[in-house]
Amino acid sequence: ARVGKNYGSFPGFGPNKNRRNAVLALFAAVVDAAYSEDPRSDAKAKDARLYSEKTITACCNGTDLVAYEASKLDTDAGKEGPIQAPRLIVENEYTEKIGNSTVFRWTVKGTPSLIVEPVFQLIFPRDARAISHKVSVILFCLARTGKPRVEVMLSNESSVFPSHRAFVNGEIKEEIQQGPLVKLWYLN
Repeated sequence: ARVGKNYGSFPGFGPNKNRRNAVLALFAAVVDAAYSEDPRSDAKAKDARLYSEKTITACCNGTDLVAYEASKLDTDAGKEGPIQAPRLIVENEYTEKIGNSTVFRWTVKGTPSLIVEPVFQLIFPRDARAISHKVSVILFCLARTGKPRVEVMLSNESSVFPSHRAFVNGEIKEEIQQGPLVKLWYLN
């Protein structure tokens, strides 16, 4: 999504704060011009900074999930302008059976290219560099139809910037709006 005026501000006071926030506003304009990401489909098209995909097929007998097949997690780091971001880091990927449902969870983290990181450090020093998204998918069988269904949830523990979207069969099913750009300096 475009940053526009949603860049926030650094804390503090005095001329240093004003200079840093003016540079942050300029950086927001550069980000918008160079690579505003706003994926509207689940295609792996380099238009998402953090991309992860798991394909699941399932078979039901009434409300019983009798079989399923889940692909290996597919990830892509996207680009920062013309620069390819480093490979994503997958953490906490697991599958868990809960009653008649199966839950798939994972976290994907991405860091900027070592070519890009000095820009962040010039604007304002930061220690943490990784943005993340945390995904949960619940697979279950619908009682009235006996057909498999998935529900997807994005965790509010995901990075505040950028935005996050989850797709099921090509449709947006869950979305977390992008927070202020300044949150890239305050990552967990």
